[in-house]
Amino acid sequence: MDLWRIAVLVGAIIISWLVTASVTLRIAHKRGGKLLHWTVLGLLLGPAGIYLVLRQVQICPHCQAKALRGVYSCPQCRQELPRLNPDDNPAGPLWTYRKDW
Repeated sequence: MDLWRIAVLVGAIIISWLVTASVTLRIAHKRGGKLLHWTVLGLLLGPAGIYLVLRQVQICPHCQAKALRGVYSCPQCRQELPRLNPDDNPAGPLWTYRKDW
């Protein structure tokens, strides 16, 4: 391969990685996530960041909007979201998604 083809390939990979990071950030921001937190995760994880942000979803009982599990209030209606019941937690009773529990 020529050197310019390698440079184009590396550039395409970097651009696609940045695009997936920005998509991750946009989805997380729309669902109430912290900008710095999801920017770092999007840059580090790339395409896996999109999967992660789409997986961490809870539904607001007031307006049925999608929100991230770690947020305290709904990004649309600003109502307080109910806390996760420890019995319904798939990771077990000792693991929580919010640090103040």
